[in-house]
Amino acid sequence: MSRLNKLKKKLNQRFAGRITVRQERSHLVLEGSSEDWNEIVSAGFLAAKYNDTAGGVVNDVRFSGTEHLPPVRLPRENDQSLEGAAPDVLVVGAGVTGCAIARELTKWKLDVLLVDKECDVALHASSRNDGMIHPGLDLHKHSLKYQYNRRGNACYDAYCQELQVPFTREGQYLCFPKKLPAAALYLSKPYWAYMGVPNRVLGRKALFRVLPQLHPALGGAIYFPSAGAVCPYGLTIALAENAIQNGARINLNTAVLGMDLKTDAAGDQSIAAVRTNRGVLRPKLVINAAGAFAEEIAAMAGDRFFSIHPRRGTNSILDKKAAYISRYHSSTLLTGHAKGAHTKGGGVIHTVHGNLLLGPNAVETPCKEDFSTAPESIQSVFDKQAKTSEKLGQGQTITYFTGVRAATFEEDFVLGPGLYTRNILHAAGIQSPGLTAAPAIAEDIAQWAFEKLDALGCPPPRSETFDPRRPAIPHPADLPDAERDALIREHPDFGVILCRCEQISRGEILAALRRPLPCDSVDGVKRRVRAGMGRCQGGFCGPQVAALIAQERGIPLEQVRKSGAGSELLTGCSKRGAPPLPAPVSPLPDTSEHQRNLPSEQYDVAVIGGGPAGLAAAVAAENAGASVLLIEREARLGGILKQCVHDGFGVIRYDEKLSGPEYAQRCVAALRETGVTVAAQSFVTRMERTDAGIQLTVTGAAGLRQVRAKALVLATGCRERTARQIAIHGTRPAGVLTAGSAQYYTNILGQLPGRRVVILGSGDIGLIMARRLTLEGAQVLGVWEAKATPSGLPRNIAQCLLDFDIPLHVSRTVTRVFGHERLEAVEIAQVDERMRPVPGTEERIACDALILSVGLIPENELAEDLGVALDPATKGPVCDQNYQTSVPGVFCCGNAVHVNDLVDYVSESGDRAGAAAAHYAKTPGPLPSPACASVRAGTGFLCAVPQRIDLTQQPEALTLFFRAKDERDRTHVRVTRGGEALYDHTFRLLRPPEMERITVPLAGRPLRPGDILSLEMEEPDA
Repeated sequence: MSRLNKLKKKLNQRFAGRITVRQERSHLVLEGSSEDWNEIVSAGFLAAKYNDTAGGVVNDVRFSGTEHLPPVRLPRENDQSLEGAAPDVLVVGAGVTGCAIARELTKWKLDVLLVDKECDVALHASSRNDGMIHPGLDLHKHSLKYQYNRRGNACYDAYCQELQVPFTREGQYLCFPKKLPAAALYLSKPYWAYMGVPNRVLGRKALFRVLPQLHPALGGAIYFPSAGAVCPYGLTIALAENAIQNGARINLNTAVLGMDLKTDAAGDQSIAAVRTNRGVLRPKLVINAAGAFAEEIAAMAGDRFFSIHPRRGTNSILDKKAAYISRYHSSTLLTGHAKGAHTKGGGVIHTVHGNLLLGPNAVETPCKEDFSTAPESIQSVFDKQAKTSEKLGQGQTITYFTGVRAATFEEDFVLGPGLYTRNILHAAGIQSPGLTAAPAIAEDIAQWAFEKLDALGCPPPRSETFDPRRPAIPHPADLPDAERDALIREHPDFGVILCRCEQISRGEILAALRRPLPCDSVDGVKRRVRAGMGRCQGGFCGPQVAALIAQERGIPLEQVRKSGAGSELLTGCSKRGAPPLPAPVSPLPDTSEHQRNLPSEQYDVAVIGGGPAGLAAAVAAENAGASVLLIEREARLGGILKQCVHDGFGVIRYDEKLSGPEYAQRCVAALRETGVTVAAQSFVTRMERTDAGIQLTVTGAAGLRQVRAKALVLATGCRERTARQIAIHGTRPAGVLTAGSAQYYTNILGQLPGRRVVILGSGDIGLIMARRLTLEGAQVLGVWEAKATPSGLPRNIAQCLLDFDIPLHVSRTVTRVFGHERLEAVEIAQVDERMRPVPGTEERIACDALILSVGLIPENELAEDLGVALDPATKGPVCDQNYQTSVPGVFCCGNAVHVNDLVDYVSESGDRAGAAAAHYAKTPGPLPSPACASVRAGTGFLCAVPQRIDLTQQPEALTLFFRAKDERDRTHVRVTRGGEALYDHTFRLLRPPEMERITVPLAGRPLRPGDILSLEMEEPDA
């Protein structure tokens, strides 16, 4: 029986005649219909298994769910800018493969045109993968994947050096459980030798010496040194820029809509014209590198002999704090991965930027542009990788994303000339390890292109001017201090940090906007220089990046886009209107005179942070006789208060209601009456402990300075939780932003983030923004809160919601967002007592903005760099009553210690920390470690501060701040020491959102080293 007849029999047995097969020319065609997409895919795999034709499998089985699939997204542009263009070579698809091919083609004197329907390069699979350069562990030796992976892998060191793209070759550890005999690892060595993959076997002890954070159930590993990592979108952008440098043209927002074919006298078919939304092109040769849409391009060219079945994969990116778990790529064999799932199963990848990446999984999908995420995909990845390390957790996630892989049913690349059309080359079916193989694929496609053009009678000569080197945008944070200082002195913009998480400077963002490849969106800047890719996901720098784009491009701020057309960040001016933005961007004026003229490099006290806590600390330290340096990363002092235009500040400290800017001005005025040295628009890039105190490296527009201080006060504030950190899934449209960002856009830049607004989280800033957006002309549809009770202060609920008839919904949360370019709707579900969404309770609400007020996290990255111990409850440092941390001479205050309800308490903590830091700095000689008592919060408490008490000076009274874990009526709170009652008070109501403050009298009750002050709470019904 022929293989075709065997296939027909198998299909009939499995699908009961609903799916049939026939041979058409040199390939197989599947036909029929099915309601199950996985069934259609399995038929394709079965056909590929039995196929012995020259071509592949074309799957024309109709999916009955097609009517529910969204149409292919096409650019909005429709003009004649390319009409009549006749390039020598037209490359379709600006992923890593297409851009590598375009660059390779410029080694000949050719008119090369690269087109893509998206607004930027690398927007599909090339920006949505793990960036791993594979050693080739699970490839069939006779496959194209194996051949091109091996060649491509060997290219990467030189390739990335030419393009100035970061690349690491740390290797990969394939781990095995202890239940597998160690001898099995050594028995596998002949196989790896046959595969040509260098390796080394490590026993359990050797493995854990290298990777001590792995799961204790692992018993050994095989190490493959040829594995590496690259930034996939960064490489693609570099290839595109180098192609442009060498004469190629790149037209984005250009979709291929159809092709006109012609047949010559010999009966040979060729492409005569290519129709696009920008006009009709007449290329000599077409190269199909269209990724998931390569099948559609082949069909237009009359050369469809393969099919693409899209496969989704989701990856999670963890905070850099989790990077200690592994410096390498690691994965674990025998973890229950489903056989036949056609995926490597993912792993733990250490990216070139210092994050850990987990994933991907593999899910077949009928939609080629379904980049949405789902909680089950994230969960499956973490469940699997938990077998690699127990220390991996979803709480470390800063973002996640989904990519779609362009798989063929043969699970191999489709490379080479068309079967039925003369002037087309295919680089199709490029999925993993496509990134690794890209350099080798480009070499061969370019060579075949030369041969095709030669056969057409127009062989191109070699280019004499090809330059493989592409100068990268400088990243000052990666430079040695001397080089960084020299760069900043020549170009001051590189000394002004806008993205604090990734230390991205104003100069880098401007450079990204001025590169050969056009870039004019926030996401475009993000992909080029990583502004907004850190732990706050653009919460701080996003509005500033948008304003910089508007200035540089000379456009109104409301025209700045997140990505493509229709993704405008803002919906127009607020009622009060937007302040004018300077345009165009000029070289940075010298705003760093304070830093340039620092009178000294040695201070008693350095204060980092110019918000209310830092201002109070600086004044208090100077008043106590210390020489003080205040370092602030922004150009203006005042911190977050500058954008808080509502009143209610200062009732305790100044005995009157002030707006945020008014309160900040009082603090700044007090500072100006002192001799404190201020280094504004300056950023601390490094801190080191020395015998004399702390040495700080400070960068600003004037360059780098080394500053020494005997004592340090950290007043670094806090940041907001983002959508990905609270597990909101779906797409990534414009219109989803934190309440702080919305506040900045509205109050500082005079812009509305939306017209129909949903607010998630009833924290105070969310409540205040509900009122503010209403006053500025937006319709706030409501405030939704996952907890059973509101999180904000009662007065804000009354003044911001009840007074404006804005509904509040508790025990409900946003689970999903919808919309490609701009937010169109959110899905809201009820939650159970553990705040997990309840299936079946979902409702969809149309809106164009989602504002997140879902919690604040103290910013303590600098504290951690110094080894300061953090309290897992507050996320801030463990402090004593004077706000000294676990590191002698290092103090912390304000929201960096714990998130406060009132700015008055923030300033008060600054007063105490500054005075204590001055005392520490002015005390001669080395100070002994103080004897301490400790504070312990018992059942019912969320947290308590301070956590310990310095007994060097016995306090007459101790002020404690605490939060209750649950809402409680009429509750007794006691503070005891070894059974002795020191404080007893009955609270009428305790609520988690409200921080309580008590003062424990200690006069005549001296504390002894080792004493424990316990906070105890009686049950409400006691």
